[in-house]
Amino acid sequence: HFEGRERHFKSIADSENTGIIIIHQELALVPLLSIAENIFLGHETATRGVIDWFEAFKRTKALLDKVGLKEHPNTLITNIGTGKQQLVEIAKALNKKVKLLILDEPTSSLNEKDSNALLELLKGFKAQGISSILITHKLNEVLKVADRITVIRDGRTVDTLDTHTAK
Repeated sequence: HFEGRERHFKSIADSENTGIIIIHQELALVPLLSIAENIFLGHETATRGVIDWFEAFKRTKALLDKVGLKEHPNTLITNIGTGKQQLVEIAKALNKKVKLLILDEPTSSLNEKDSNALLELLKGFKAQGISSILITHKLNEVLKVADRITVIRDGRTVDTLDTHTAK
């Protein structure tokens, strides 16, 4: 159920068009492409088949500002760390007009500083009306950002708790 209706999707594009974006634990970035190229890959800003790079860079800069990443749009993905790559993935989601962001183990390969920055970013999105589902084993991180926690074991729901009760 999403936005009060039961939803069925035949493809990832269907869910993305509804505003549901998934960021997998294994990031879906092309290392030898730039940040801008990765953000717009498959969603190019083009007119009659010609990419408007000025517009792509301008929009990339605005998206990077929203996620707090101070890199040039021409920077190759291979030249930035995992924490910054995670932010590029989130910028891609923002470009697709995300309403619900599903993150699978987003902090598993991040240091504590980058993990905390990512969690603060999710809190900011929450204030802007963007919901998040955080899939993680790190309950201390969940308590920082979640309204509710659902515990799943062996594919079955064990319990769902309000975080105010869980603390």
